[in-house]
Amino acid sequence: MMKKFASLCTVAFALLLIPVLAHGAAAPDVKIYLNGMDLGGSQYGPEVVAPIRDGRTFLILEQLEKLGYEVSSEGDAIEVKAGETTVAMTLEQTTCLVNGEEQTLEVAPFKLRYHWAQEDFVYVPIRFIQESFGKFIHWDGENRVVIIGGPEALEGESEGYTSLDSLGIQLKLPEGFVLEELGEVAVIRVKNHGGENPPIVIFRVGGAPTDDLRPLVSYREGGTYIFAEEQLSDFDEATREAYREMMKSIKLK
Repeated sequence: MMKKFASLCTVAFALLLIPVLAHGAAAPDVKIYLNGMDLGGSQYGPEVVAPIRDGRTFLILEQLEKLGYEVSSEGDAIEVKAGETTVAMTLEQTTCLVNGEEQTLEVAPFKLRYHWAQEDFVYVPIRFIQESFGKFIHWDGENRVVIIGGPEALEGESEGYTSLDSLGIQLKLPEGFVLEELGEVAVIRVKNHGGENPPIVIFRVGGAPTDDLRPLVSYREGGTYIFAEEQLSDFDEATREAYREMMKSIKLK
């Protein structure tokens, strides 16, 4: 009797794993960054937040809101909107509509329910989404890194922006912050904080992202990256909020 019970428990546990294995998981040596944040750092792991299926990266539908999209799903229908563009997809179907024009997906959206979740997770192929809206996505095959989103080129006047020429970016420097450029390193300091000018962030160029070099700011042509080494621990919440607004303002030159 005990052997039979143990066998049933083994089968039940294996069934819990089937959805993940059936739909593919992110390879452990692939790093995936969404707007500079390492999705591998999620408490659920990359196999849940950004699974790879048939060589294509998927994101949970709601994560697209972090990229500025409006999303909705009802039954098998999925809709993603931004500006004047709308992408309409159907679960498990490779045919979709982009502003009413039929197109073919390489891989179909799907949904999974994990044993610990209260509802289904809807997954969509992120490369197709980004390219349909003219947004940035890059696969760095040499370093095995997927970059989704990040700073875009500034449209319109650059008034109010400070240029970091050596890095090829520009940003809005808050009052009381000062910039110091040292080759391909740029240090932003806070003036007269505790009688000194301590750094709040150090921007530098590096190779592949690592656990010590994050969060990531931007990928650069030629296979290098811009990283932001944050040093926020000694600053109050008002200064940290000014820093966060500055980081949101970053644009490519």
